[in-house]
This record gives sequence, structure tokens and C-alpha cells, in this order.
Amino acid sequence: MFFRNSKIILLLLALVSAPSYAGFPNDLDDVVFIEEGQNPGLTNFVRGMAVTGTLSVTIAGANPFGGTNVILDNSARNAWPPGPGILFCCNAVAWLVVKVDGIWYAGTWEFLRIGQTTKSTVAMRGQGHLKFPPLNAFLPKNGEIYGYFNSCITRNGITPRDNNCRERTTIALHQFGVGPVGFDAIGAGDTPAEESTPSISPVIDLLFDNSDD
Repeated sequence: MFFRNSKIILLLLALVSAPSYAGFPNDLDDVVFIEEGQNPGLTNFVRGMAVTGTLSVTIAGANPFGGTNVILDNSARNAWPPGPGILFCCNAVAWLVVKVDGIWYAGTWEFLRIGQTTKSTVAMRGQGHLKFPPLNAFLPKNGEIYGYFNSCITRNGITPRDNNCRERTTIALHQFGVGPVGFDAIGAGDTPAEESTPSISPVIDLLFDNSDD
């Protein structure tokens, strides 16, 4: 009985210790926000936003960045209130979520006017838009999958108390140069080979082994 219990414990330890490499973190729990240093508390603030809009993303045309316009169709684009102060003409910001060295990073790249859906792909990069490392030198590449969402205004130095609301859209995935994709597009193929979850079949064999040693 002792040996059989030991084998069960071994199985549980293997399951716990086996690293888990999930796909895109749809709830933002595992996302690193690059503007946190400029806006302390940003991470928890955004994670706590209510999801009140849906977002779909399309990219039209063709240029070195994969398109001429990014269409961010936010169902709440006219529902959120105007921004504070000089941002009264805007009510949202556009976020981009990019995987770098196995970690998903999120940053804002543009303000959105009330009702606006279209932005240039030239703005969807570092060099003045995604302003902080490791996305400050980002350039989109065909074939890569990125996440997009819109939220109420939280960008650079805008602090939570200055926000117009605390809401965001769902997250949409788009494979650059290809088109929209579902969350199932990110899986085993998105995980580096050296990070793949090790097989636990030897432990399962131990569990079902009827020998007493």
C-alpha cells in the first residue's frame, strides 16, 4: 500500500511540476503592461476594467506594414464618455499585445476619438507610439499574431483618477498579413520546442504498475 501511495504522489508531483504554457492570456492576468512605470497602478487598473464592448480587427490595403488602415470596430465606441481636459474629443485608447521572448506585453499606441474606428498601420509600432521597452522598437511582421483591445483613456501619464471610465472591449486576435484568427490559433505551435511540457507517461506507467517494488 505504501508503494502504491508513493506512486500516486509521484504522479501528482509530476502534474504540478510540469510547466504550463498556455496560449494567449485572454483575461490579461499574465500580461506585462509596459506603461506601468509611467503610471503606477496601471496593471491592476486595466485588469479590473469591466468588459462592456466587443472588438473586431481588420487590416485593409498593402504596404510595408501589412496594410494601410487598421479597422478597430469597437461596439462601445460611441457609448463611453469623453476624456478629461484636452482629451474631451477622445474616449478610448488602442492597445496592442505582443509576445516577446515568451512573454506577452501590452501597450497603448493611439488615442481614439469618439466613434473613431480607423488608424494607420504606420502608428502600430514603436518609435513614438509604443513608447516603452521592450515594444519601443516594435515593427509588425507578417505571419505573427497580435492581440488588440480598446479601453477607456489610460495612456502614458494619464492616471486612473483622470480616466473617463473603467471599461474595455474584448480582445481580438489578428495574424498580420493574413487576417483575424481565433484563440485556438495560439497553442503548441506558438510555444518554443524547448519549453514544451514534458511527457508524464512514465509516471502514469508507474501508477498502473502492479509490481511491489
